Amino acid sequence: MWGYDVNERHRADAIVEVLSDYDHEFPLIEKGLSKAECHGIADKLGLKRPVMYDMGYPNNNCIGCVKGGMGYWNKIRIDFPEVFERRARQEREIGHSCIKGVFLDELDPNRGRMDLEIMEDCTIACQILAK
Repeated sequence: MWGYDVNERHRADAIVEVLSDYDHEFPLIEKGLSKAECHGIADKLGLKRPVMYDMGYPNNNCIGCVKGGMGYWNKIRIDFPEVFERRARQEREIGHSCIKGVFLDELDPNRGRMDLEIMEDCTIACQILAK
């Protein structure tokens, strides 16, 4: 089951194509629900949403998600400096950066606009790799 919303049909189609040997369910797409509508439904039901949304992050991914762009990483630098530093050291250790073209320890603090960046939600792959 995937958490893609009605605005992410293209992502769902890509998953079906790449993982064609599996059955997939996309309940939010099937019900025509956007992420904002899901947040509204949860609020009306009295469910507390993950704090990362309240902090201004577009997704509830792992803190320090390697899928983030420059704006995301500069926000992580402010909100979670220890995570930022750890990821910066990890990049240098493996010799590869998570942002194309710049290592985190070289990232200009004024670069990026998280409100314009497209960052994927975590998927089952993230959960498997985290173990």
